[in-house]
Amino acid sequence: MVGHARRRLLSRPACPPASPMKDVTSARRQIIMATLLGLAIVGAVMRYWAPNPSATRDIGTLMLVLWLPAVGNLISFAVREWHRRRS
Repeated sequence: MVGHARRRLLSRPACPPASPMKDVTSARRQIIMATLLGLAIVGAVMRYWAPNPSATRDIGTLMLVLWLPAVGNLISFAVREWHRRRS
């Protein structure tokens, strides 16, 4: 058993397989960002119109938080472009 496990460990590739996110195109990124921002707007509207202690308001709050990954994606894109133009 120990020899078999050791052979399996030694036969593993040195680096992990490539991430599927490396294939994300600019158009796909724009669609994802528009979707996240649209859901955040829907969450803001739900939160605005829902009564204060309700599950609808809580769901709206959770949907409103979806703007954070979209803004993070936008900032990382801007930094990447800045580095590309600088070098």
